[in-house]
Amino acid sequence: MENVEEWDDLFKRLSEQTERTKEVIRDDFMKKAEKTTGEATNLLAEKRSEWHQQLLVAGSALFGILISLHNTSLYGRYIRMTFALAIVLLALGILMTAISLYSYVYNLARARKAYTEESTSALHERRAIGAVYVHEKKVFAVCETAGYACFVLSVVLLALYSV
Repeated sequence: MENVEEWDDLFKRLSEQTERTKEVIRDDFMKKAEKTTGEATNLLAEKRSEWHQQLLVAGSALFGILISLHNTSLYGRYIRMTFALAIVLLALGILMTAISLYSYVYNLARARKAYTEESTSALHERRAIGAVYVHEKKVFAVCETAGYACFVLSVVLLALYSV
């Protein structure tokens, strides 16, 4: 009888150790996955920010060139309207791109605030700091899409104007 109890006790301890090992492996995997995901997210945000900066510079340069070199006295009414609409769409594209570029700064501020709140909460509750996620607001996503659409329509109208 004593031998059976020893075996049961040994089996119980072995099961507990196995569960703890599984938890350690799971926690280690989750930490690595969160780190990898965070790095990929940061890289994506950095590349998108660079893309918007380049688009903003190119759009602003084109806007300046078109405004300064345009002569309105030689063309008819509809051609001038096409040009004016292309300029307005280009200006709206620049504005929308600038707003979507601001969204990166805004999201960083929101993430910093959420992380501060999470770390304070974890400190008071004496637990590990959890992952903090900040989602992009719809306004900025709409501005980004609208900016692309304005740039494309502006280029199409400028092509029609030049024909």
